[in-house]
Amino acid sequence: MKKRVVAKTLPLCLLLAGLVACAGARVPYAEFSGQLVALVVRGEDDTKRLTEYAKRDNERRTEDRSNLPLSDPVEKAQWVLDWTVEGDARRTKFGRLMLLDMVEREPERAGFANLSARPLAWNLGRTRLLFLDERERRSQVFEWERETGVVRQMTFGAPHLDASYGPDGQLAVVRLVPLKLEGERVVGGLQIWITGPGGAGARRLSDGPFDVSPRWSPDGGTLVFERRDLDGIETLQRLDPAQGGAPRLVTRGRSPVFTPDGRWLVYSARARGGLKLARIHPDGSGRRGFGSSGYQEVDPTVSPDGRFVMFVGITPGGQSGPQLVIRNLEDGKSRTINVDGEGFVPIW
Repeated sequence: MKKRVVAKTLPLCLLLAGLVACAGARVPYAEFSGQLVALVVRGEDDTKRLTEYAKRDNERRTEDRSNLPLSDPVEKAQWVLDWTVEGDARRTKFGRLMLLDMVEREPERAGFANLSARPLAWNLGRTRLLFLDERERRSQVFEWERETGVVRQMTFGAPHLDASYGPDGQLAVVRLVPLKLEGERVVGGLQIWITGPGGAGARRLSDGPFDVSPRWSPDGGTLVFERRDLDGIETLQRLDPAQGGAPRLVTRGRSPVFTPDGRWLVYSARARGGLKLARIHPDGSGRRGFGSSGYQEVDPTVSPDGRFVMFVGITPGGQSGPQLVIRNLEDGKSRTINVDGEGFVPIW
């Protein structure tokens, strides 16, 4: 297997310079020795390219919608599906996957990944990273081995959009399959699948059409994912990955992530001020918010010790670019991270 090199990018050496002023007792960065945060960073020129691309794409989508046959459930679902997939890809388009050392604060460009690649999940030992990249114009899941630099392709065939590690070498993946009508239900689209080592023994866990963000509990006994409906309502669902069956509602929200002890799910909940971080037990009990800000709070990721959450803060109205924030999970106190560019989808 070919070894890839992680190339250091000196112009981005100020990426975490803003952390220096925050190195107080509430955010003890020395305790994060050896830890990496994978994320996507987009520079100013790349952001301008994205703005022009998004403008053209929105004009096309608006024209397409005017001709949408709303009476056909499959065609309506296909339009929403296309919008969902393209909109999700747009968030990291023209960005570069970076690896940030939380102590040395010297960001490095992930030379093993192409432009617009996206980090997905670390394994429990933080020795391997799943990331999304494109091969032959299809999105597939790859794995980077931190010690050796080896990259392996983990999914094949149909496009895949997300993945997380499970027990015994298994992965929970989001697979994109054709839509179809079964009775009165539209199925297909974005579905949750389980695959064994090397992609063997793949089996479907959810029907779709808009099931994303699968996250396995640390003990491997529960799988939580985000389900969206045709009206854009987002809910968190849970199921037993070994038994399958109908998923059970946890709560409304998006982007779930487990704490390392498996006791809590951290996610973005719709509140009066927009999207705000909250936590809840996987069985749906004990919901509570923690901390506050003037941002829309999205893309949460939990530190390996379970004490902190990093997320992306988006200013309402888009007056300024996104801001990376670290928040203490217990007392809710936060510190922003000054980024030389725009940072997205951090994976701690």
